[in-house]
Amino acid sequence: MAVSRLYEPSQDWPACTLSYRRFHLLWTLPLCALLFAIARPFLTKLDRAKLILLPIIAFVWTTPWDNLIVRNRAWFYHRHCIWFTVGYVPIEEYFFFVVQSLISTLWCTLLTRWTLPNLYLTPSSPTRRSLATPALVLCALSLVFGLKAAVPETHTYYFGMISWWSSLPLALLLWGSIDFVRNMGVRVGLLPFALSVLVPTFYLWGSDVYALRRGTWHINEATSLNVFPIPDLPIEEMLFFFVTNLILVSACFTFDRCVAICRLSASDNSPPLSPSYLPLGSLATYTKLWAAFVRSDHHPLPKSAASASVVPSDLAASLKVLRAASKSFNAASLLLPWDLRTDLGCLYAFCRVADDLVDDDAEGLAAKTKNLQVIRDIVDAIYATSKIDHKLSAESSQPSASIGERISAMLSPLSLSDKVKQDTRAAAASIAPLTRYIPRRLWYEMLQGYTTDLRFEHPDADQRTRLRSMDDLVEYSQCVAGVVGEMCTRVILGRCGSPVPLDLQVDRRIAASSTKAKQKSIHSSLLDLTQTADLHALLYEARRMGVSLQLVNIARDIVPDSVELRRCYLPADMFDSEDGEMQDALLDGKIAAPKQESEPKGVADGKTLVRPQDVRKYALRLLTISQRLYDESYPALGQIPNRPARAGLKAACSVYAAIGTRIEAQTEQEIASGRRARMSNLDRILRAISAVYFGV
Repeated sequence: MAVSRLYEPSQDWPACTLSYRRFHLLWTLPLCALLFAIARPFLTKLDRAKLILLPIIAFVWTTPWDNLIVRNRAWFYHRHCIWFTVGYVPIEEYFFFVVQSLISTLWCTLLTRWTLPNLYLTPSSPTRRSLATPALVLCALSLVFGLKAAVPETHTYYFGMISWWSSLPLALLLWGSIDFVRNMGVRVGLLPFALSVLVPTFYLWGSDVYALRRGTWHINEATSLNVFPIPDLPIEEMLFFFVTNLILVSACFTFDRCVAICRLSASDNSPPLSPSYLPLGSLATYTKLWAAFVRSDHHPLPKSAASASVVPSDLAASLKVLRAASKSFNAASLLLPWDLRTDLGCLYAFCRVADDLVDDDAEGLAAKTKNLQVIRDIVDAIYATSKIDHKLSAESSQPSASIGERISAMLSPLSLSDKVKQDTRAAAASIAPLTRYIPRRLWYEMLQGYTTDLRFEHPDADQRTRLRSMDDLVEYSQCVAGVVGEMCTRVILGRCGSPVPLDLQVDRRIAASSTKAKQKSIHSSLLDLTQTADLHALLYEARRMGVSLQLVNIARDIVPDSVELRRCYLPADMFDSEDGEMQDALLDGKIAAPKQESEPKGVADGKTLVRPQDVRKYALRLLTISQRLYDESYPALGQIPNRPARAGLKAACSVYAAIGTRIEAQTEQEIASGRRARMSNLDRILRAISAVYFGV
């Protein structure tokens, strides 16, 4: 009789007023759909792998266990509240295995996509104490306790079953991720990890209480501890949802660590495993991931330029340069997958430090010219070292000398601060892995633009830079911005497994406008990036986008460029006849100070004194040309063969182009003071959201 009573539901078990199917319609499916809609533009191949593999693993691992506890009556269900059973378990329960895995994985993805796992592969201290061993011991104790407690027809049965069932995957996953999370620190690692676990746990606790009170299922009092920290919610149910989410989140962090190690340590000619390149159909992928899983965090880091990724210390320094140099680009780059954010951030950082060496970090034309030559020598050294390293990696495992040491030696004679030298060294070393995607001539083209900047300071008027026509301005913009657009596109395609041939050259003759027929032809060729002509068209549009954004930059900085640098990027043929001397005045920095704005235009040192509001019409003309180029090249972003990269690039371009809107909206006071147009963080966020989700 005692045994038969054990299997009988309690008299307090409420009648079913909520079917299991309706429970999913109310609690799990809407949340899963919402999280997927939010995350969809940013889901990388790695994220999609998690969303496929983790539910499958959860289903396989949980199915026999759940059938066993239902067979032993640890929990009950009303027959009329379910659709049908497979084995002992309702079909809706199997669906729960999958949908909970999706919810927790999507939530973790949204919380952690802003971080760069490749920054945290090295321990903060060589003597850092490992947390993996205590985690293994704790899981082993939980396994032993669970096996002893999981005796059917006892109050410890359900608790013991959860303990041993969860201890095995947790032992494996915590061993693979806990030190990695610890090394990320509280803000970047521990806090996102905790939130990824706790938020879905609290939500599922609430849904469980809702279902229990409506009789959707019932926990057997005879196999439960009957401890209720939350009214109507047994402690076993609380433990179950906590450990399942802990398993899923640990798996997500373990995936990130393994892929980051694969990307950092790869040195062959094939694209390294990364969020943007993860061929799940290849056995080699799983072999590399397993090798990374068992690798210690203390494993030596690659130092050769043939490595597929930059070492964490140089990456951190490069991204610090990026944050200081461009808030707009840095903010928008957060939407890129972390592998592409790393590459493009390093690329931008090197462009920035090179530009600063020419503009800000040296006094006098001779010193700046010397700095420019050193930058060219550094580029040559990087490419020469990369060729040596690639040859060595193909013939032997012998590493070559550090490119960072060679760059430091080149910078040593320059009259620069230690910080500038360190930033330059780190940024230069960080672009070494990109040499397989970016031909050297593109860097030479960029340096040609910097040479144009230097010649603004030439003492000989005949040698001094003076842009004569719009073609001259477009040519300059090609060198300093269009080339960056091509570089970024080449890196993205290469990292996604579709590298552009290094010898493919793009037509640099970009007019300020083009015919609709020509644009239609270009855009129609972007439908399938399989032919050389298609790649050429995409790179062409990338250059046009770079020129467009550079014109925005020039329009914003007409006054600062004149006052601070004695430069005028407005071509002579743009000025109206009545402003024939304005270009000379801007080249000489003859801009009226705000206190002089009430005075009429006069003559200072024989040159016309230009008020900031006098050049506004030319800024607006540049913006008109820029907008036309932007509208024509923006659709090409949709042809980037990587959804998260498309989202990030759309956001980056849209945020930067929106500066033009801010210029147009400046007040008379802001115009008269020559103040640079700036966007608030809120404006950047709203613009990025609009670009990512609505394509505008």
